[in-house]
Amino acid sequence: MRKESIRKKEKGEYFGWAKNCAVLFLIVAAVMSGSLANAADITGTLNFTLSDVNGKEVTLSDYLGKPIIIVFWATYCPTCKEEIPDLVSFYNKHKSDVVFLSLALDKKPSEKIIEFAER
Repeated sequence: MRKESIRKKEKGEYFGWAKNCAVLFLIVAAVMSGSLANAADITGTLNFTLSDVNGKEVTLSDYLGKPIIIVFWATYCPTCKEEIPDLVSFYNKHKSDVVFLSLALDKKPSEKIIEFAER
């Protein structure tokens, strides 16, 4: 029993550490993306177009000139669920300076993804 509780504690500490590293990475990426965009012409190398949940096409190059944070997540990912409050807080503080794109990796229909995001 004791080994099991130690393992659970270690897993909790690991996921907390991983979550903090992910948030730190996003912040550093946001800061660095502005300077990297100025250092080289990346117009053709990182461009892609996807459809949003409403069917509207979103093209990455439309947002060049601003720092871009791309968040990959899934409704079945517990770590993704845990980091959402931190991402929402960061978004609320920086939404006028940074572009946030959220890419759901689910194979579920858009309605399920919208329902999850609204929670």
